[in-house]
Amino acid sequence: MNKIGFTISVLIPTYKRPLKLEKCLECISKQVREPDEVIVVVRPEDLASIEVINLFKVKMACLKIVFSHEAGVICAENAGLKVISNDLVAFIDDDGYAPEDWLLKIENFFSEHPEASAVGGSDIILSEPWTYHDYPVEKVGLISWYGRIDGNHHRKSLGGMRRVQVLKGVNMIFKRRAFSLLDENLAGRDGKLGNGSQWELDLCLSVLNKNNSIYFMPDLVVQHDSDHRSHDVAIATKNNTHNLSYVMLKNLPVAKKISFLIYAIFIGNSQLPGVLKGILDLTKKPDAQTFKLFIYKNIGFWLGVQTYTRWLFRKTV
Repeated sequence: MNKIGFTISVLIPTYKRPLKLEKCLECISKQVREPDEVIVVVRPEDLASIEVINLFKVKMACLKIVFSHEAGVICAENAGLKVISNDLVAFIDDDGYAPEDWLLKIENFFSEHPEASAVGGSDIILSEPWTYHDYPVEKVGLISWYGRIDGNHHRKSLGGMRRVQVLKGVNMIFKRRAFSLLDENLAGRDGKLGNGSQWELDLCLSVLNKNNSIYFMPDLVVQHDSDHRSHDVAIATKNNTHNLSYVMLKNLPVAKKISFLIYAIFIGNSQLPGVLKGILDLTKKPDAQTFKLFIYKNIGFWLGVQTYTRWLFRKTV
């Protein structure tokens, strides 16, 4: 098969993590297949990150800075997407560290699979590397008929390359023409509903709904210096449940919407409230924190239903 050339933009949103950003850019600067463009989106007040970007401009002529004047990862991603016109958008977080052949593998994949709209891989979480090495899985990036998600991108995948339904934002690549911008109903900031979680799910489902194909490549792996210990667990739980319920109701067909609602309300899991899940959690650990998380998941779920209702109304008027 003849190789097909692609232009690649690497998109990196960042906010006040200059040391991690520096390591991320160092990895991108060492790619065997050089990027055609590197877009780093930063807030104007984040002077430390801006200094790091300016230092790397010396050795990366393709590096560009884009300013986002609104809080949240989705607003940052959208600010970058608005200036990207290359064939492929390689999403990576500022705490994601790509090996030297990352972009080469990406280019080779799309050359060999021109029908694909997206591909993604795994991430090894540096603070918990055993989750990748010690707990291999067969199911990756799948959604059941009733809305349960088997992500497992942080665990070693058994088997080869396959089609999936969900990718992880720290390590995923989309054809630019396959989508427009991210849904800012999920954008995270004070006074808004979400914290940005589940934007990858929304993007993947919107692409799949256009009859496009998404692949998972097990050997496309990045290191992920992720750390959420500073997050308020209850607020993060509420926001995540809001985003998940909104995204599912927005993207699933009617029959699966109904199945999802029944599952979320009566059964539930770690991300969805569910009467059964709530009873099991409170039976195992009957304390105030468990009850608080159950309540916050319920609040988030019904807020997500409200957000979907407003979105549907705007779409139909």
